[in-house]
Amino acid sequence: MIKPQGYDNAQGFKEFEQLKTGGHICVIKSVEEGVSSTGKEMLKIFLDTDKADEQPNFFEEKWKNDTRDTKKWGCIDYIVTGSEYGVAKLKTFNEAVQGSNGNFAIDWNNFEKQMVGKKVCVVFRNEEYEDNYGEIKKSVKPYNYRTIQDFKDGKVKVPKDREAKKKNSGYGSYNDQFPDVTPVDDGDMPF
Repeated sequence: MIKPQGYDNAQGFKEFEQLKTGGHICVIKSVEEGVSSTGKEMLKIFLDTDKADEQPNFFEEKWKNDTRDTKKWGCIDYIVTGSEYGVAKLKTFNEAVQGSNGNFAIDWNNFEKQMVGKKVCVVFRNEEYEDNYGEIKKSVKPYNYRTIQDFKDGKVKVPKDREAKKKNSGYGSYNDQFPDVTPVDDGDMPF
């Protein structure tokens, strides 16, 4: 075998700490306007856990320790404002940020800059997804926003996991394809 290109600089897979589900005190790092893949207006909200959180600066630390050329910020919430659901989510976000930061008045002409550095409780949940091999995996993602006072008062609950929608590969398992056939155990095969 020929050594693959980039082998010497590649990071091996390691166990890594995962963000706990439930509420976290977070700080807004950046807000950007954009367009979704379906052409609707959206906001990209870059978040990190606050230094006062149980898991402080979680995403910044991951960013600093990631040596890959293709690294990406680990916590971005997308709010598609071109839908009724998206507008409701934006209002929930705004009210939670305002309630956590002295009820300031939102300046729509300076919205993105105004939000940077503000604190808010972000509620995270597990979201299942199917990987390229058909295995169900979990990823922790932002789910909702609450005020920091709600979090401190114990009013923030861990939401239920979002279950993956199973892709239909058309193949299924061996027993799904051939239900009346019993596989034969040939003992120790040489491969």
